[in-house]
Parts: sequence; structure tokens; C-alpha cells
Amino acid sequence: MAVEMIAIGANPAYQKLTEFEELNIGHVNRASSMTILAAGKGQNFARAVCSVKYRACAVAHFLGGATGKWIHENLTTNNIPQIVSWTTSQTRTCTTVKDLEGGTVTELIDPSGPVSEQEVKYLLDEIEKHIDSVKIVAICGTHPPGAETLYLDIANIVAKKKEKGGECMLYLDGFQKVTSLLESGAVSIYKVALYELLSLIGLDRSDYDQAAQLMKAREIMFERYPNLKWIAVTDGPNTAYLFHNISLTGSCEKSIWKYNVKQLQKEKHMEVQRKATAKR
Repeated sequence: MAVEMIAIGANPAYQKLTEFEELNIGHVNRASSMTILAAGKGQNFARAVCSVKYRACAVAHFLGGATGKWIHENLTTNNIPQIVSWTTSQTRTCTTVKDLEGGTVTELIDPSGPVSEQEVKYLLDEIEKHIDSVKIVAICGTHPPGAETLYLDIANIVAKKKEKGGECMLYLDGFQKVTSLLESGAVSIYKVALYELLSLIGLDRSDYDQAAQLMKAREIMFERYPNLKWIAVTDGPNTAYLFHNISLTGSCEKSIWKYNVKQLQKEKHMEVQRKATAKR
């Protein structure tokens, strides 16, 4: 299996999306519909890449129990390459509860089962076996108990490849317990939600001018983590930003890009409609 990218989705979830006509807390509620998905940031990253280029990205993850087996079979059916370390712990379940009458959405997330030292080592060994063809390693989301050094170990695998003259970038999409990884200087691209970014650097979102705070956050991040080349900041349906650390190149090229998320969603919807019409 030769892939161009590996997405690290260390903490996957068996996702149940349930809808209720009206949710009554403290009473028996019967769902009107239920959908099951293989979920997780790394899993979604790999799914998105493979939708653009066939089997270009593998997801590396821990899977266990009946829920883990279902995720494995689902991703296999959808042609998502996988690097799997099978665990004695069952993969967690995440239940989304949508109240149609009240217009609310509630997430119920099971605790993640622990992984053993041997299970972590197996995943790392398998990642290293496939690293030769890989141009980007994307670390996405959180890790389960027992895998506290996983991300730094993966950064070392990327560093070894680069020391041998290979090309590989480390992408990070995470917020919890990522400071040591950012401080290591291994991360080239950091994708983060606005509220997470402000929390990470100690700014208060409740009292800020967005443009000014965003520029301040950009300055602090590039100063604090000088090896960071790119920062992508999202804010739900609001404008997304991409910042380039031009101090690394010494050039005067463009360093800020803005993306109208609503417009991009509209264009994507129109493209889907165009393709559907063309198939008729």
C-alpha cells in the first residue's frame, strides 16, 4: 500500500446520529431516525482526500471490539486505506441527539478505552513501514489513554525521513495536549478553530475585535513557534483564514488568505448538482 498521505486518527468513534421529533428529558424517547457513521477527525480527513484522489490517503488508528470492526469494514467498503492496531479495548461510541422540535443538538461521547504499550508500538511500526511514499502526515484530534507520546513519536518518524533527504510535512489539527508537539518545531501546518487558538495563547474571545485579535494571535503563534510555516483558522460558518510565516522564506509574498465559507459551500452544492445533472 503506497499512499501520499497518512491521517492519524488515533481516537475514532462509532457515530450514531439520532433524530427525535420532540425530546423530553426524564422520559422514554423513541428516535424517528438513526444513521451510523465511522467518525473522527483523522477518518474524515482521509475520507475527504480520497474523495478527491482515489486511495491517496490512509488513516492510521486504533480499533477494537464490535464497533471497531464495523468502522474497519465501513472504511474498507468506501475504499479508504487503513493502518490498524487492533486493541483489547472496544472503540468508543459517540451519540448525537437531535431534537427537531427544540432545534437543539446534544453530543454524548463515551470514554475512550486505554491502549497498551504494545498496541501503540505496533501502530508506530506500521506507520514507519509506509512512510517512504508519504508526503504529508496529518495528526488529527485527540489520542486515547496510553498513547501520550504517540504524536511526538510520529514527529520523530517524519524527522528521520527528512534527515535521509525525503520530503514530508507534518500537519496538526488538534487542540488538547499539543503544546509539546508545537514546541518541538516539527509541525509545518497547524489547523485550529478560532476559539481554540485564542484559548491556546491566552486571549479572551468574549472581548475582542476579531480582525485585531486574529492578527495578534497570528503574530504570537509565529513568534512562539518559529518553525511553523502555515496556520489555518476556522470559525464555523464565518470567514476562514490561512496565514503564511513569510519570515521563514524572507520574501514579501502574500501572507494572508481569506475564505468565504458560505460561498464555498454554495459553490460545492452547485458542483454536486451539476455532476448529478450530467449523469442523467
